[in-house]
Amino acid sequence: MTGWVRSVRVHKRATFVSLSDGSVPDALQVVVASPDTAVRDLVAAGLSTGAAVRARGAMRAHPRGGAPELHVDARDVDVLGPCDAARYPLQKKEHSSEFLRSIAHLRPRSAAFGSTLRVRARAARVLRSVLEDRHAFAWVSTPILSGNDCEGAGELFHVTVPGADRFFNADRVHLTVSGQLHAEAFAAGLSRVYTFGPTFRAENSNTTRHLAEFWMLEPEMSFASRDDAVALAFECVEACARDALESCADELATLAAFDAQRGGGRLRGAEGEEGGLEQRLARAADRSKFVRLSYAEAARVLERSAGDAAAAYKPLRPRQALSSEHERFLVERYCGGRPLVVVDFPREVKPFYALANDDADDTVACFDVLVPGIGELVGGSAREHRAERLERRMREDGVLEGLEWYLDLRRFGTAPHAGFGLGFDRLVQFLTGQDNIRDVVPLHRARGEMEF
Repeated sequence: MTGWVRSVRVHKRATFVSLSDGSVPDALQVVVASPDTAVRDLVAAGLSTGAAVRARGAMRAHPRGGAPELHVDARDVDVLGPCDAARYPLQKKEHSSEFLRSIAHLRPRSAAFGSTLRVRARAARVLRSVLEDRHAFAWVSTPILSGNDCEGAGELFHVTVPGADRFFNADRVHLTVSGQLHAEAFAAGLSRVYTFGPTFRAENSNTTRHLAEFWMLEPEMSFASRDDAVALAFECVEACARDALESCADELATLAAFDAQRGGGRLRGAEGEEGGLEQRLARAADRSKFVRLSYAEAARVLERSAGDAAAAYKPLRPRQALSSEHERFLVERYCGGRPLVVVDFPREVKPFYALANDDADDTVACFDVLVPGIGELVGGSAREHRAERLERRMREDGVLEGLEWYLDLRRFGTAPHAGFGLGFDRLVQFLTGQDNIRDVVPLHRARGEMEF
């Protein structure tokens, strides 16, 4: 076996080495049974915490019924990469999430963060399987460099080239905030597509839910309605929650132990929510239990509950976007921890491309999926496919310039279509129960934080 040493204990008759290759949370105990001189030579060669080693021997049952052990001779242990144990920061003790963030290049070797990365990898595989294997979506790669601000919020990282005023044939180029508009073009030819990759926001938000660089899953479907997109979003959340429970039990147990060693509480359910992380995922693993409210209904719930001392949110003003406090109250206290979809928001709080409902309330056919501990996880809508209405809205919002090609999609064979964006890092945060999004990203990029 090859791996990295988590700890070494030298005893008179044997030396015990805890060895991990990162494939599972637990380390394998390697029992080195040799004369003291051979072990001393091995330690002198670099056998220490943090070293990379290779050990060859025979697996044997644990004498007291524990996990099997690898029994080896000292001559069959090779130190492939020695480690300066005195300076190595990952010693045999529990470290805080904040400390692990400060050594982000080494934290994949910790049991807790390694477990998080494995859950993350499985979630990506599950999402691709739902889209490709169940629904025949085609993956497309949309550009990182973009000339359009899909959301219209203006929170952009602009790209410049020293000494070149116009490297591209565009006045301004920035890092993409979403692949949606480009994905719509592909969906107009392939019917069902998705893009999955990094997106960027330069907003001044230093919270536990925001990053400057984050990953988004963005499916787009032609010949589809808002409710078709809602059903697919539910299926994605359900499939990932079920897989985490069925395939990542060891990882979730490791994260629970890590939480307990830090004082506990992070994986417990929020106030008003039944159970902890496992129960939270079990509720998300059954989409038939998801709750649905219109924005108007949600507003009435918040108005009725505003006097509740435990609510801890500011009153919702008419036609105002839901804050994170509103979202978490609705999903954690009102819905008891069951995922919630809110539909039909006022047009003022949603982007220009959302399909206008044919009603007197001036709402759009959009939706947000909310989950406990996070709030908004998915945001989507039917897309406005009527050229005249879309052009009018784009002019009102001042986003028409440079997006004439987007209007062409409505002029040449338009069709009803819908899609959504799922925040992948927030999904992993939900699946693992971590309270800070920086703790579920391999190398996080946030305001003031780019050491690695």
